[in-house]
Amino acid sequence: MENDEVKALLEIECDVVERIWRRRLSYFWHINIMNPGRNPACVLRGCLHGKRPRLRPRRKWLDAVEED
Repeated sequence: MENDEVKALLEIECDVVERIWRRRLSYFWHINIMNPGRNPACVLRGCLHGKRPRLRPRRKWLDAVEED
């Protein structure tokens, strides 16, 4: 049985990747309208203080949103 057949049988409109994409953008919108002083908004905008050890730069959640 093909994936398209299973999706039609279960009446599923979008696949997993599209669902992740929609939820990511929805959460991004939610954080953008949030008070800038709250932790999630502060983390998104990069206003954290302190030092991290020198390692390879981590992939940021915002990078994935910009790619979408």
